[in-house]
Amino acid sequence: MKQFPVLQKPIFKSWVYIYIFFLTEGFEIPCLGTSSECLKQTLQVILPEFIHGIPELNITSLDPFEVDSLVLKLSGDIVIEFKEAYTKGLQKCIVDYVRQIEEEKFDVQFECNLISRGKYRSSGSLFTFPINGEGESTIKTRSLKIRSVLHLLSVTKADGKNYVQMKNIKTTYTFGGRVFYNMTNLIKGNPEMSRTILDFMNQNWQIVAEEFGSPIIEYCINSIMNNLTKLFNAVPLCNLLVT
Repeated sequence: MKQFPVLQKPIFKSWVYIYIFFLTEGFEIPCLGTSSECLKQTLQVILPEFIHGIPELNITSLDPFEVDSLVLKLSGDIVIEFKEAYTKGLQKCIVDYVRQIEEEKFDVQFECNLISRGKYRSSGSLFTFPINGEGESTIKTRSLKIRSVLHLLSVTKADGKNYVQMKNIKTTYTFGGRVFYNMTNLIKGNPEMSRTILDFMNQNWQIVAEEFGSPIIEYCINSIMNNLTKLFNAVPLCNLLVT
């Protein structure tokens, strides 16, 4: 188990507390300030390590982000099951900005290029197309913008120590680039129709992504926030904060 340094002046100020637990690993820190630019640089430095996972704190790796089985019920009565699936690219996300908009509230945005692969099985209707497929799936997402506004509090637990708690979080996303789909056998036994549907999906990628992509992206975002919650619950505030 890592030994976390106890710091002076446990004042709850900014996201800069996150990186302190990497100091025990000899991690190079770009700056010690609390300006937006310093927070952005610091978060960019520690992001790959956080996404990689911290086994000592039961924080799993999210790159690759592996899913043994995931069943999604989408609009149009579409049901898609992904198996043996994974998503790569979260470690290489770029921090667009980090802003402290109130004393305990932060606005953060990332830009990510992601690729998801796995086996799928589907049924239902994609707009006017009935689908009943089973095959391999590859989805490439370029310049996905993920923005989170977090309201963080300091709470005292039974051990008498203060910990960070996420009181509220609001996450939105937009597509800065495009999405590429490659899904085999969208209609079983009908490769020509399968190709027609796939072409439609790629020609109208934004409509398809906005209509059907939300559950997949939200599942990924929730996994990131769950890991962040584990970090906050495991390490006292005095061991996370630097001033």
